[in-house]
Amino acid sequence: MMRHGRAGEVLMARSESGEEHRFLTGVPFSVILADDAIAVIDLTSFDTSGAGSLLIDDRRLVLALRRLAETWWTLGTPMAWEAVGELDRDSAFILSMLAAGATDTTMAVQSGISQRTVERRVRILMSRLGAATRFQAGVMAARRGWI
Repeated sequence: MMRHGRAGEVLMARSESGEEHRFLTGVPFSVILADDAIAVIDLTSFDTSGAGSLLIDDRRLVLALRRLAETWWTLGTPMAWEAVGELDRDSAFILSMLAAGATDTTMAVQSGISQRTVERRVRILMSRLGAATRFQAGVMAARRGWI
């Protein structure tokens, strides 16, 4: 989703209205839970005709899907739209995108800066953290409460 050029802009606007977002890679489908009695699973990635939605009205399955969605939410990475701790807004956004698994290209598209500038900012963040790798930067940023 974050590869789409305006996704960050749209999500930021929705965040400002109180909506929360988290990012997780590898989720095989999306689900809409209306309540504890009904859910819709989007299976279009498995059905090239585009008619891949499935309505679930068995309460047991809906509750299981709710638990699955809550687990995904817990595992997901929140997106930083504002300054965090010692980080300015742009650095916090890049760090949260990095933690979510975004590529430098995706980060550039979403932040509206060049890929080269993203790469430079990532190196600066790594240096500030004293990290030798991106993975280590993520761990150290989490320890500091930046992500």
